[in-house]
Amino acid sequence: MWSKLFQLFRRKTASDDAFKADAAALQELQAVKKLLRKQNIFLEKMREELLAQSEGQSRQQLQPLLSFAEAYFFLSQSLGQYEALSAQRREAVEMVWSRLDGLLAAVQVTMIRQEGVPFDGRLHEAIENTSPEYDQLKVLRVLQPGYLHEGKVIKTAKVVIGQNETIEALLRGVNH
Repeated sequence: MWSKLFQLFRRKTASDDAFKADAAALQELQAVKKLLRKQNIFLEKMREELLAQSEGQSRQQLQPLLSFAEAYFFLSQSLGQYEALSAQRREAVEMVWSRLDGLLAAVQVTMIRQEGVPFDGRLHEAIENTSPEYDQLKVLRVLQPGYLHEGKVIKTAKVVIGQNETIEALLRGVNH
């Protein structure tokens, strides 16, 4: 009888050992899971830092090209103010714009310089509103160009907004 009771305790001890081994394995798995979470968070932070760093470097590398594009924008605006500009010179200005737009597109940059398009607060910064009573406003004049790089706004375009009728009335008032 005592031997049967001893064997019962002995079996219980063996199952206790198995339980302890399972508990230890579970703790080890939980520790590994916790470590993997920490590593995942660390890797995500590293990825974000690398993206921010590469984005900053690419913007720095683009800066000379953007400065040139902006300088040419102001030059073409000043040339466009002279209505007596010959057809050949207008064509030359447009050829340079075509080449410059192609060069900007090659580095995934888009210059925001279009007039007559609907006002978009993400792309444009309104410096002046000639028609505050209207809701549907258009870009009447670009004062300073903006830029998109890979679909993200680098710099908003500074613009005058209003309705086409407002600018036409202003021009008629100046001409009469």
